[in-house]
Amino acid sequence: MWGLYVVTLNKMNQRNLPSNILGYVRRLEISSGDHLGELVEVLPWQERFIRGVFRPKIQTAAMSIARGNGKTTLVSWLAGAVVDGPLNHRNAKVVVACASHEQGRGIHKAVVDLIPDAKTSKQWSVWTNNRYRIVNNDTGAELIVLGMNPGTSHGLIGATLLLADEVAQWPKNRRAEMWNALTTTLGKSPGCRLVALGTRPDDSDNPFTKLLDGEADFVAEYRSRAKKTWHSDAAIRAANPSLDHFPALRQVIERERREARRDPVRLAAYRAYRLNQGTSELELRDVLIDAGAYEGLETETAWTPGAAHGLGIDLSGGHAWSAAAAVSLEAGGLVDGMALWPSTVDVKDRSKAEGIDYGRMIRAGDLLQIPGPTVSADDVVAEAFDRWGRPVFIVADHYRRHELEHHLEAHGYSEDAGNLVFRRMGWQDGGEDLRAFRRLAAAGEISFRTTLLMRESFAAARTTADTVGNEKMAKETERSTRGRDDVAAAAVIASGEVERREREPQGQGARWYGDASAPTGYGMVY
Repeated sequence: MWGLYVVTLNKMNQRNLPSNILGYVRRLEISSGDHLGELVEVLPWQERFIRGVFRPKIQTAAMSIARGNGKTTLVSWLAGAVVDGPLNHRNAKVVVACASHEQGRGIHKAVVDLIPDAKTSKQWSVWTNNRYRIVNNDTGAELIVLGMNPGTSHGLIGATLLLADEVAQWPKNRRAEMWNALTTTLGKSPGCRLVALGTRPDDSDNPFTKLLDGEADFVAEYRSRAKKTWHSDAAIRAANPSLDHFPALRQVIERERREARRDPVRLAAYRAYRLNQGTSELELRDVLIDAGAYEGLETETAWTPGAAHGLGIDLSGGHAWSAAAAVSLEAGGLVDGMALWPSTVDVKDRSKAEGIDYGRMIRAGDLLQIPGPTVSADDVVAEAFDRWGRPVFIVADHYRRHELEHHLEAHGYSEDAGNLVFRRMGWQDGGEDLRAFRRLAAAGEISFRTTLLMRESFAAARTTADTVGNEKMAKETERSTRGRDDVAAAAVIASGEVERREREPQGQGARWYGDASAPTGYGMVY
């Protein structure tokens, strides 16, 4: 787009740099949603931040802001300015360090979407496998996106811009090494800038906290310090500068404020995410999907009868849920779930003991009580087929495998037919499915039907990690006898199978390196 607009960053270019970057951004087009094809709007707080960061002699900058205000969009603009805008010069390099591989994928996709011909022109090479990259072949300018693997951070010397995204969420056991890699690069790369963005940590030892509290050359912070008046409009406005521009954000905050008044657990999340009063690493490190990301993917869209879908089944025993989740194979990837209990469960006592309105789930038709002391595989399959129709494939874990296998054979599902898959919840299968689910969520390729049952199941779902950072789901039945996370578990294994089966054709002319498009798992060149 801009080609070699800036060949060298001399003193004159430095003075004009903020205006040049803003000019580049205002020429970008919105790539999705209701305003597709329209020029982007730079909000006042975004313009102030860009002008502050790119003033002469600014080497480090930090911005803390509540969730949902357009921070990821801002990150993609800054990254795009290096590979295709006024920061683009020969062998320029922008590095984005993220809390996870999945978050990195979302940022990478956002930058790709800013470049109209990124998938079709020979000017561009795009990688989507182990390391997300974009290279402008005309100039050698490059975007590198890193997850929390400091071992991949070598070779960054010479970077033009370092973007540290959501440092509050970086795993503590890897944070110091990754931060050291970035600061070493900063010190050895003349003219380089380090910019950290995200919600404020609640840990005073976090390097992001130190930047915000005075170590950075330029700081912008949108944060409410209200305690007794946390529910006030003024508290919301202090942390959410996009409030008047994003009607959907206002609606979400209003709903969460009402919920926070009733629920102390939700109040803690509301203070952290919506008022930007400090995000705890301990609260974030083991969730399947954080509350803000989940809510952003919720939809009131109803299930389309007859929609092609994959079905995940997670059977349990006793008074734990047995569950099923359908993942639509159509655009939007709608995820819907249901759970079954035996009639011997006392719903009122269980609701009172756990503080959850199970009666509401039953009235909504999402939680079913089956006559008798147990829920059979036949019960789960019959209810799932009745609710969503026959699936394209079924995936389940190995618990009660033979019972399920015997029943499904009569319906034409078997491993030999290729439409029945069994997965284990261990480090290999479980880790692969978890990563696939998070990749789909980060890319916005799945959405969740808005139900209390789905919310409670995903809120209960947790992951566990080994000493080298591999993750898998930690089933609640391993931690207690409640099993509320079974719907989430069914959705994860179904999503994993969806991603393994999908093959997205890429445009001719571009070089696209990706695990989804490459049957061998290596980079395929088109």
